[in-house]
Amino acid sequence: MPCSPQNPPPLRTIAWILCGMLALAMSGCGANEKGANECFFNSECPEGFFCDGGSCQAIDDNDDPDPDTGNGPEGEPECVPSQEVCDGVDNDCDEAVDEDDDPGLLDACAQIPGASPTACAAAACAFACDEGFVDIDGDLTQGPDGDGCECQIDSPAQEVCDGRDNDCDSAIDEVDEDLDLTAGCAPRANAEAVACAQAVCIYACREGFSDDNGDLGSPQGDGCERTCDDTELRCDEIDDDCNGAVDEGCDDDDDGFCDAALGNNGVPPLICPFGFNDCDDDNADIRPDAIEICDDIDNNCTDGPDEGCDDDGDGFCDVAIPHADTLLQVCPLGFDDCDDEDADIRPDAIEICDDIDNNCADGLEEG
Repeated sequence: MPCSPQNPPPLRTIAWILCGMLALAMSGCGANEKGANECFFNSECPEGFFCDGGSCQAIDDNDDPDPDTGNGPEGEPECVPSQEVCDGVDNDCDEAVDEDDDPGLLDACAQIPGASPTACAAAACAFACDEGFVDIDGDLTQGPDGDGCECQIDSPAQEVCDGRDNDCDSAIDEVDEDLDLTAGCAPRANAEAVACAQAVCIYACREGFSDDNGDLGSPQGDGCERTCDDTELRCDEIDDDCNGAVDEGCDDDDDGFCDAALGNNGVPPLICPFGFNDCDDDNADIRPDAIEICDDIDNNCTDGPDEGCDDDGDGFCDVAIPHADTLLQVCPLGFDDCDDEDADIRPDAIEICDDIDNNCADGLEEG
């Protein structure tokens, strides 16, 4: 049988197949290799052509396929209709791509936080923020590659001290003169929020109260737990009257002893390291560790003025104790009592011969 395109179908196709096989094996059948447009199967033809009669022919919509081989345009895969979606493909086989009037066009769009698909453009879904959400960082156009509309406007949309952009204005915990930034701060006993720092509310005690244990900033604290006194009543390293000063008036003369008129907790505070009971806090020479002299003053704040100046009560001050230059209440008769344990021995006594200096003058038994 001649290997020629003029053989009528279907014997022509069979002959060409056999001839092709023989040509490979025997270098026969009129040619050693196919020409540029010769073919045996559709797969050997370029796109837009099909194999017909041993040569590649352009596909024409009016061409019918070979009933035996399936060659021809109708031998290619047919379009299977499906839901039209936004992908640049004619899914529903109506010769239109991504048509806007299709109700399910956006059904296959990706889910993005705080946003919904609104249109299809260039085979890609376009999104818009849902009500109550804002795209702060501007990456909504990136679709699923961005974080969508990441800021949810709180209700009410007021900026509070919490480290979040509550009002979705691209600023966090900003001070707004029209709003109270501390409105969202948790309550504290006898205190109020006055500022916001690093998403933490800063509190201050209300007038008349004090935070002595320092836990005002702690959610588990007891706030400003102490009611302030009207004045500083104690020397205890505590601001008793809540005026911003600690232990004022405790040691006005700076002698290291606390004023006896003020209370204490038994532990000397820093301002009074030597102790308490300063009976005259305006005079640094009068203090508990001072030496008592005979001067009508309680110099050492112990047992009243001039203790020990006239122990025998004879009206003369002990010669061993320093004294003022004027007569005193405790020693109205004078000074220089050489034996303040014996009232018979004093400067105005009569000297007798008894081996005793009775009048405290010129030694024993003068004259």
